[in-house]
Amino acid sequence: MRSTIPATLVALGCLAIHAFGCAGGTDENTGAGQGGTAGVGGTGGQGGQGGAGGQGGAGGMMCTPTDEKCDGLDNDCDQEVDEDCPCVQGQTQSCYSGAEGTQGIGPCTAGQQSCDLSGKWSKCAGEVVPKTQETCNGIDDDCNGAVDDMAPTSCGFGACQVTVVTCENGQLNECIPLQPTLEVCDGLDNDCDQIPDDSFPEKGKTCTSELVGACAKGKYACTSGELICVPDVTPVPETCNGVDDDCDGTTDEDIPGTGGQCGTGLLGACSNGAIACNGTTIDCFPVTPQSPEKCNGIDDDCDGVVDENNPEGGVPCQTGQSGGCSSGTLKCASGALICEPNSAATPEQCNGIDENCNGIIDEGNPGGNVACACGGKTACSSGQLTCVSAATMFIYEDFADAPDWTLGSEWEIKAAVGGACTNSSGTHNDPTNDTSASADNKIAGVVVGGCSTSSQSATTHAYYYLTSPVFDASAAPGVYLQFQRWLNSDVTPFMNNVIEVFNGTAWVQVWQSGSAASTASAWTKVSYDLSQYKNANMRIRWGFNIASTLVYPYASWNIDDVIVSNTLCP
Repeated sequence: MRSTIPATLVALGCLAIHAFGCAGGTDENTGAGQGGTAGVGGTGGQGGQGGAGGQGGAGGMMCTPTDEKCDGLDNDCDQEVDEDCPCVQGQTQSCYSGAEGTQGIGPCTAGQQSCDLSGKWSKCAGEVVPKTQETCNGIDDDCNGAVDDMAPTSCGFGACQVTVVTCENGQLNECIPLQPTLEVCDGLDNDCDQIPDDSFPEKGKTCTSELVGACAKGKYACTSGELICVPDVTPVPETCNGVDDDCDGTTDEDIPGTGGQCGTGLLGACSNGAIACNGTTIDCFPVTPQSPEKCNGIDDDCDGVVDENNPEGGVPCQTGQSGGCSSGTLKCASGALICEPNSAATPEQCNGIDENCNGIIDEGNPGGNVACACGGKTACSSGQLTCVSAATMFIYEDFADAPDWTLGSEWEIKAAVGGACTNSSGTHNDPTNDTSASADNKIAGVVVGGCSTSSQSATTHAYYYLTSPVFDASAAPGVYLQFQRWLNSDVTPFMNNVIEVFNGTAWVQVWQSGSAASTASAWTKVSYDLSQYKNANMRIRWGFNIASTLVYPYASWNIDDVIVSNTLCP
């Protein structure tokens, strides 16, 4: 369109308008941001509609045409700026044909146009307008203020699918799917074949369902990502077949035609019957089945004999009586179990037991009043015979039990049994009897009835000891040790035998075997004055060692009737 206004006036008016930034048209941005790929945005050209679907794709701008104004802008959206506007030759102005709001964003910048000889503006030169699509190059190609704002990229299927940022730092990211894994029942496509839970390790394997009976067996299946055991069969009405058909936990119950009373023709507890299912047969079966005989006056095993062979008897029991009559054995009599004593009453002994079953233990001093050490007499006390004399007895031990003595390796407390130990010097016997008045015949010794184990094997070792209990002799006028000894030993230094006493601080040796071999054939009473070692924590010990592998086999110590008193007894 051509104006009739003088060219000079028109040019001045346009310059004024341009100077104040007067713009024509609206150039609206009607895109919806980065969503959708259905339109990459309008190019701002003739009739641009923002692309198909108008989702703005990568921030494209739309241009709404208006009448062209002489303002350096493309008001009528024909990609020409101020066409047909009169101007003065040589005049220049800034120009920009891109969408509104994009100038100065990213690389988008205005160009320049000049007035030609005909008084018209030239095309806009040097401008940079938005590109229709963002590319991965570190540049804001579409001039929307965001660099490389490209949609994320996804690849792979199922559990292998990954999504990556398409462009980072101007470089395209490679999308690499995850590796497939073994398919399991979890609702996911673990092996990435686009079918979740189509194959898993348990598939088709046998299992036990939550039901019972015939419905218990099943096979594994995967339902909604959960591994379940699907029964092979479903419940059906019960029949007489030995199977829990209705899967209620009970077999062959409530079958038509069963339940009535009948006679079995059998004996004893098996005579009363009922019509019932047994296996696959409906017949008259005993209400009380045959069972092992019990002591109840009933023929439980249905053989016609009641309580035969002492059922439930023969078990140890307590009679309720005292002493030796307290222990008994159960016996079935007249359909009931009774506890029958194992033994009748016997004369009382000093052992803490009521042998005569009168409710009194060790009455009448049984085994007492027998002469013993230091002019004393035996007395029964707490189930043991002790020697009561004028002397103070710290230890009076016949090894009938000796509960508080400590036995080292090879030491024993047991009944004397004789036995021999033979070496190159001859045969040396152990005692066959103890020296005590009691009937237990017990002694203390090294391998009672045989050779010392270590002397036979010629194994060297430090001292092995038999140690007495602790006793307080601190206030005694004197302390004397006497005992019966039967000693067979090799000579020093091959085999050594010692007696030691604890003086309250350390062990002190009071006797040691010498350079001559000991070859006893009888008991010998020996005594030692230990008065100089008396203390409140006194102990005595007997020991032997093997000091050379050239030792001969010997029996070593045998000891009995140890007395420690405040005076030396005759």
